[in-house]
Amino acid sequence: MRRIAILVSAVVLIGAIVGGTMSNAAEQYICSPMSGVLIGSDGAPVAGASVRREWSYNDKSQSDTVRTDDAGRFGFDAVPAPRKRWFSGLSTPVVLQRYYADVGGEEVEILYINSRSLNPLHETGGATFAVTCDLRNAPGNTPLGWGQCQLN
Repeated sequence: MRRIAILVSAVVLIGAIVGGTMSNAAEQYICSPMSGVLIGSDGAPVAGASVRREWSYNDKSQSDTVRTDDAGRFGFDAVPAPRKRWFSGLSTPVVLQRYYADVGGEEVEILYINSRSLNPLHETGGATFAVTCDLRNAPGNTPLGWGQCQLN
């Protein structure tokens, strides 16, 4: 009787891990969608600048690049998390994101985020991921991460 109780408990625990992990796979992101404005060292929006996002998850890295519009605006789409294996719920994900702006031929790291979640908007604690990156500010720690970008 005791063996049956232990076996049932083990099956329930495994079911909770597998079920919880697989059911959330469609709603998980390595990078949430974000929008931003790039302000140059002269205080004006930077038009036509290249903004690159690099991300790393599970020892794999990728990147994408966009250009700012005439008002210095840029944006990135979400990067969905890969489908999880049943045992992946046993570890904590580590997601690294770096954002760079190429202004006048010089590439500057404007934002660095290190997070431990794949939930939507994990970078901002659930707030809309909209930033202003002001190159007049010295890089430093912000509520969002490290760099020159502040949440709007």
